[in-house]
Order: sequence, then structure tokens, then C-alpha cells
Amino acid sequence: MAYGAIGRRNLIFVLLLSVGAAGTARAEKFDDLAQGATRLADRVELGASFWSKLATCSSAPDDLARRQCEGIKAARGAVTAGRPLVVRADSSALVVGPWESAKSGLPVALMGCLACLAPVEVAGEKYLITTKGKPTASGDVIRGPEVGAALRKFASEAEARAFQEKVVPRLRAELVISIPPQLTAWTLGASKGISVELLGFRVHDACDGSIVLASPPAASVPPDRKSCGDEGVQEAQAEPSVSSEPAKEPELPQRLSPYQINGAMAKARSEVGQCFEKYGVPGMAKVTVEIGHEGRVLNAVVTGDFEGTPTGDCILEAVKKAEFPKFKQASMSLKDYPFILR
Repeated sequence: MAYGAIGRRNLIFVLLLSVGAAGTARAEKFDDLAQGATRLADRVELGASFWSKLATCSSAPDDLARRQCEGIKAARGAVTAGRPLVVRADSSALVVGPWESAKSGLPVALMGCLACLAPVEVAGEKYLITTKGKPTASGDVIRGPEVGAALRKFASEAEARAFQEKVVPRLRAELVISIPPQLTAWTLGASKGISVELLGFRVHDACDGSIVLASPPAASVPPDRKSCGDEGVQEAQAEPSVSSEPAKEPELPQRLSPYQINGAMAKARSEVGQCFEKYGVPGMAKVTVEIGHEGRVLNAVVTGDFEGTPTGDCILEAVKKAEFPKFKQASMSLKDYPFILR
């Protein structure tokens, strides 16, 4: 990494982490573990947290700059060593399987993926990031090791499908990790990555704050009614208005948000589960979708394990039925949207 790439951002990051509580002793509750951790806001901060382990100061323009670089590396390394960090799990980390009639439930699993769908930049190089364990490949998609799993029970298959369509898109997964003194690097095919220590995890429903999966046990979190989709909109409309002005139609966004995309794909995900029940072939499908501004699917192409297969054709039929909210831009594309069948 060029020396010029370090500077104020790195110094700010040192200060940010320095306010986190020290120690990574095993907590009895996830909430206690997360409370003493530093929360990373985005993928940039995630990559920056590994900088002191992988950066080199050899490209510094002079001896003073080199010594400054090494000083920042030492300070960053001392701050991050053994400190717990809270990271939002990758969107591919949560896997909800199809309905299991014999057990009256849906299998829910969390994979140790901090960055599996796309690499993050660390010291000028790009790495996938997983928790420690053996990563696997499904086609050219990398998956981290399974870190937690449970069977979600339902009174009926209809209730399970409602959960898949309404609740799964709004589930949030968080990992509490620590960066080990010596990074574990791995390669899998053409992909390279690094592994971290997992201290705990929590999967919750953002709408009502309920816990779906956690280790150690976690308390419910404050609900975010804006995450409830149509239910949240209806509740907001039911509240008395304090303004005498007529309500205005909400302005259309330029593009769809990740929440809107996942919400629209929820029904397709349920039907994709039926493709697995029909053909019985597990694997990872990636679908590239072009969406028109009216919310209709203009074109869809499946790649990965199911390209050119009956299962792939079934997946395409399910995706083409998806209905998205309207937006301003003429069209937009989703590249390699993942569906896991198992």
C-alpha cells in the first residue's frame, strides 16, 4: 500500500477504536459483549481495521515518513489487538431453508461471512473476510463456515411462507469479532481471504426487535417500525395527523433501496424454495435482474450452479414474477442476487 493512502482517516480510526472497552472475555449475554465493542459503520471501516496487519511502510517517500507510518501501524495494531468489534454480517450470511414438513419448521443458519459476496480493500489488496473455520465455494460464490443454526417452528406451512415473505427480508445479523494477533489467510480457487475470531452473534427482526438466533443469548432490541414494510406504513397512516395540510404523495426514489429490493424478492425466495422441493438439487444460484421504473422485471439471467438447468429455469420464472416499487430512474440492474437452495 502506498504511504500516501494513510493519514487523517487512519488517525481518526485509531481514536475511534481507542474509546472501545478492552478485553474479550466470554460474556454471558450478547448485549454485554456488544456494549463493550466498537461498532464498524461500513465496509471501509471493516477494511481499515486490518490495515496495521497488512500494510507496508516501505513505499514511504523518506525516513521521517517511514517512521511516521510505522508509528501509526504500531498504534493501530495496539488498539485493535484483542478488541471486540461489532460488524454487520454480509447479506449472504443468513440462510433460510425450505419448509420441512416432517419437522414443521424452517431451518435457519448463520454463516460466518463479513465480506463474502464482494471483497474489501485492505492495504491496496482485496480480501474476502470470514470467521475462522473452513470456507466453502458454491459455484464461484464463497461461503463462510456455519456459526449457528436452529429450526424455526410454525403451526402451518402457510405461517412459514408468511415468515419467509415478510420477516426474512428485514432480518439483521450482527457479528462480534476480534482480530487475532496473527491473521489467518486462506485461498479457495481464485479467491483469497482472511479470518477473524468470532465472539458472538445476533440475528433479529428489525421490525419488532425479536431475536431469531443468538449466541450468547440476547435480549430483544428496540423496534424500528420503518422496517416493517406495509405494516409500518399502515400504522403511520393510522396515527392522527397534527397538520391541517393535505397529505402529499411520497416522492419516488431515484433507485430502489436494499430493503425495497429484499422485500420484493421475498415472494420469489419462497417460490425458489419450491424449485428445490421439485428438483431436489442444492446449490447457489445468482440472478442478474433488470428492473423497469414501473417495478416490473424486464429481464433476468441465472448463473452459478443452476445455469442451463431445469432448476435454473424454475428460479427464473419465480424471479420474473417479482413486483418492485416504482422509482424515477428508467431502469436499474441487480447483479448476482443470490439464492441458496438446500
